[in-house]
Amino acid sequence: DHRYLKTPVIRTGDVVETTMTPAIRAHRPWQVRFLKQDGGLWKVVAIHRETAQN
Repeated sequence: DHRYLKTPVIRTGDVVETTMTPAIRAHRPWQVRFLKQDGGLWKVVAIHRETAQN
């Protein structure tokens, strides 16, 4: 369920450009993990709610 994510809406397996990763990483309380691809692209390998209280 991605209704809590603001644009861009991303899903596991999506590939995004490097310029998009800071905005995606800034989404809270979601934590997004990327895997570096060729050509300056990043693949979304995991999206999960943050549960740790820092």
